[in-house]
Amino acid sequence: MGKAGFLFVIVLLQIFKSSPCVHAKELESLGFIRCKKHELEALLKFKQSFTKDPLNRLSSWVGDDCCQWLGVTCDNVTYNVVKLNLRSQSQYDCLPDSRVSLVSSGVSSALLELKLLTHLDLSGNDFSGSRIPEFIGSMRQLRYLNFSSCGFSGRLPPQLGNLTNLVHLDLNIFNQCTDLALHIGGVGWTSGLLKLQSLDMSGNDLSLAHDTLKVLNTLPALSALTLSRCILDNSHLSEVFLGNTSDSFFPTLQHLDLRWNGFEGPLPSVLKNMVSLRSLYLGRNHFNGSVPLGLRAMMRLEDLDLSFNGFNYVEGGIMGIMGNPCNFKHLDLSYNSISQEDILEPSMSLSRCGAFELEYLALRNNTINGSLPSLLGQFTNLNYLDLSQNDLRGSVPASFVNLSALKYLDLSINKLNGLIPDFIGQSTDIEHIDISVNSLQGTVFDIGNLSKLSYLDMNYNNLILNIDSSFNWRPPFQLRVFNVHSCVINMVFPKWLRNQTQIQLLDLSYTGISGELPGWLWNSSYLQELYLSGNQLTGSLPQHIGDIACDKLMWLDLHNNLLTGTIPNWLSNLEYAIDLSSNRLSGAIFEGNNASSLFNIPSTLLVLDLSDNMLSGEIQFGKALDWRARLEILSLRGNHFNGPIPSQICELHSLLVLDLAHNRLTGHIPPCLGSMPFSIIAGPDISDTSLQIKEIVKGIVALSTGTEGGQSIIDLSSNNLVGTIPEELTNMSALFALNLSFNHLTGHIPENIGNLKTVESLDLSNNHLSGTIPQSLASISWISYLNLSNNNLHGPIPTGRQLQTLDDPSIYAGNSGLCGFPLPNDCTKPSLPPSLTNVNPGAGKDEVENEDKYEKLWFILAVMSGVATGFWGVVVTLVIKRSWRESYFRYVEDVADRIYVPIKVRVNRFKMRFDENS
Repeated sequence: MGKAGFLFVIVLLQIFKSSPCVHAKELESLGFIRCKKHELEALLKFKQSFTKDPLNRLSSWVGDDCCQWLGVTCDNVTYNVVKLNLRSQSQYDCLPDSRVSLVSSGVSSALLELKLLTHLDLSGNDFSGSRIPEFIGSMRQLRYLNFSSCGFSGRLPPQLGNLTNLVHLDLNIFNQCTDLALHIGGVGWTSGLLKLQSLDMSGNDLSLAHDTLKVLNTLPALSALTLSRCILDNSHLSEVFLGNTSDSFFPTLQHLDLRWNGFEGPLPSVLKNMVSLRSLYLGRNHFNGSVPLGLRAMMRLEDLDLSFNGFNYVEGGIMGIMGNPCNFKHLDLSYNSISQEDILEPSMSLSRCGAFELEYLALRNNTINGSLPSLLGQFTNLNYLDLSQNDLRGSVPASFVNLSALKYLDLSINKLNGLIPDFIGQSTDIEHIDISVNSLQGTVFDIGNLSKLSYLDMNYNNLILNIDSSFNWRPPFQLRVFNVHSCVINMVFPKWLRNQTQIQLLDLSYTGISGELPGWLWNSSYLQELYLSGNQLTGSLPQHIGDIACDKLMWLDLHNNLLTGTIPNWLSNLEYAIDLSSNRLSGAIFEGNNASSLFNIPSTLLVLDLSDNMLSGEIQFGKALDWRARLEILSLRGNHFNGPIPSQICELHSLLVLDLAHNRLTGHIPPCLGSMPFSIIAGPDISDTSLQIKEIVKGIVALSTGTEGGQSIIDLSSNNLVGTIPEELTNMSALFALNLSFNHLTGHIPENIGNLKTVESLDLSNNHLSGTIPQSLASISWISYLNLSNNNLHGPIPTGRQLQTLDDPSIYAGNSGLCGFPLPNDCTKPSLPPSLTNVNPGAGKDEVENEDKYEKLWFILAVMSGVATGFWGVVVTLVIKRSWRESYFRYVEDVADRIYVPIKVRVNRFKMRFDENS
């Protein structure tokens, strides 16, 4: 090719390079391949090192031009590969994620062929516990390296310190799914990274590297440092000051994140010298005391997170700690112990601020009291405001109408009153509104302007909802959460909800709605939680899974309505809770085809409450229960179930509440119940839901939310159970309440009943129990309710400890053989067992058990044998043995003389004195 031809090719290349309309394939057709051959081969080797590619991200890695491959970027002039980005991202909480992550047994050394690579991001992929290879340290052109959440393990290679051009290094494992971790002995290897600006080592254990902050403090270019959840504590701070002056503490740092560590005590005073800092995140530590006024010296600070600590006071209020309140953007003091009243009041003149930049303000879960100041209305750029779970009172200021940029508002769980603020219906950009658990009043008419609304929670207020209920009204928003529990609707099921196709949680409990349960309710494919309890709803549940589309439904609470019909099979697909109690449901749910579907209890189900219906048949489990079953509450009380209690119930090892009361159950109490732990285990919290479980504890019918306080309960009362109380039940050392009353139980109270150390309520009344009350009962320290009435018990009532506080005689009524406190019967007077005094409340009836007859017979035989043995044993001996007889009568005569002579002497003396006086 001549000189002119060569110049033509160069010009042509420049035209192709600068023209956005020229496609790579056009260049290939002209014989121009941009990708270097040796780099293409290296990338193909690197591709082969991955054994799994669930999203087929590497499917584009074909052909001769690697510069067009997904995740590969080439230099615009030399066409060398300079950037490789294979980051895996997941919508879930952690990585690696098998649904999205590439999988490899280790990082391939083929990367060494990419001599000009400056950017390498393999984050979120799964390298199966392999080590970070040492050869990475020889890739000296790297300026950006991201190995976060890659599933690496083993020692961190100090060769990373050779990457002297590195500007960004991310070794974060904070959100890693696996337990694998890097072993980092120290951070001395970073001392040569003089260009490093951003370092993230979150989630790695730096507890033994006490010089971590001291070493990192020497990096001259460092502007962003993230060491969250690194097990740091105050010793790491004290090491910083050895040989350093306080004003040399990270002088160039703009971002510092030390969340989730073990720092404690007051905030270090050195923080005020970090004058370059813009973001400071110290949440989830153990700092306490006051938030110092000295923070205002940090004039550039814009973001401050002190949440989840133990602060009790903010000096100067929230405005006082802002060095530049006009430009401050983010403040989070949530989950502390702040109780001051003036925290929201300005401590200085704010007139110099033409406008406030504050966008995020969170004071959630403190004990802040007082009223909401009108000052908050001046933060017109505020888009996130959370003042929930405090002690705020009064009404919502009218100035809140100025918060036009607000997207998230949470004022829940306070003591706010007055009328519901008008601005709630006018904030067109708002997405999240939670004003629940207050005392707000008024009528909600129009929410039609809230076009972006997705979360609305107004439960437990004194509100009336008068929202357009016409069938044709189509709201401009799509709600994910709609909770108006205990508000007033007083109409048929709101028809406009039919158009809320993305709703995930719907709570219309105790709103006064009536009418038939609409069929379209089950067509939402997003619905996860449905609470409609305490209304006047009628109709039945759809019977076939084909009739519903809500396959994501996990929580269903329809208790206290007027529903009829049978319980459908598809309910066994629900993952967490089913409450259909207090309706008019009927049928034999454990028989026929239902036995193998409904009560093949899924391992995730926590609550099953079918109490107070008209269900019948035997309790049978069609299949063996999943050993992973996490069912905590099983309530079938108040139905017509019959037959024995199945022993498979004992396979529910997470059970806390077993309530089978008020049925027609027969047979014996399964002894295997005593092998169940009946104690709290970790699991989803059901106390924040609307579920209410009916329990009879301490003789009182009560509604509890979930298993509050970890109360474990067994209630088998008001059935037809027979036999004895299994001794194994005394092994349940974590039990809170046991109710076996109104059955036909016989035998003795177990001798080791005192092993139920945590029992507060024990009811064994109205049975046919006999014998004495075990002394061990007095060793139960927490018992506050006891009922042993109407049995056949006798003997003294045990005394001691908590039992002495139970002074109601009715506890032991109907047991005439008992004596002692608090009964008037004196235990010093001999008394016969109740079986001989005919005071047994069941005596003369057919229910008298054979054991009572045997006890009476054995008592009579014992008395007769004792009399016969004592009488004839003495008489026969005296008749047969002459020496014994003579000794016996001689002894009798001696005793008589000893008694007769002193008496005779005293009588004679008395006569003599009488004669002398006369």
